[in-house]
Amino acid sequence: MIPQFRPPDNFDKLGNLDFNGKFDGFFVDFVADGNLKTDIGRAEMFMNLKLREGKEKARYSGDLYLHDFDLGAWSGNRELGKVTLDTHVKKGFGLTLHTVSAELDGVVDSLVYKGYKYRNANIKGQLKRNSFVGDFTINDGNIDLVFGGEVNFTDSLPTFNFVADVKKLDLRPLNLTSRDLQFYGKMDMKLRGKRLSLISQALHK
Repeated sequence: MIPQFRPPDNFDKLGNLDFNGKFDGFFVDFVADGNLKTDIGRAEMFMNLKLREGKEKARYSGDLYLHDFDLGAWSGNRELGKVTLDTHVKKGFGLTLHTVSAELDGVVDSLVYKGYKYRNANIKGQLKRNSFVGDFTINDGNIDLVFGGEVNFTDSLPTFNFVADVKKLDLRPLNLTSRDLQFYGKMDMKLRGKRLSLISQALHK
């Protein structure tokens, strides 16, 4: 239906799509404002998307609200669960990992990771290809921290370069360790590894 648009295979995991709202323009250049229901969650959106030059050079901006969207089903990562978030995207370019670039500003009401539901998180920064540079804050019962820095997945081994002010980090309730470990303090860290769990391993030391 949409010439030159070949989305990744995981788009099929959305299942049945039911959109209620306004759609102005063409399939390759449109503004959509409304509600989208899928088999793995619901989204409210106001989005401008231009696909005339293909997904590698697509341009987009807008607001997106996800409600109980199943990130685990979407990504194939069993450690992830459902997410509810409100995000704003500016100066979006590219819909592939090698070309994507966008300014993000969002609030994560809830996100399930390894069976724990994180709440009250804020994120603001720049997504560019395989890296994210920006600020992240979260404050719930078991984690209270302010993060600023870069996460880069460009190389075969991801790098994590950041400064964090940790007021509370209780690893056991977060299901990051079976040991009763709590941390607080200020950190300036440079890590390199294949998994985010290496951060908790580094903290153990």
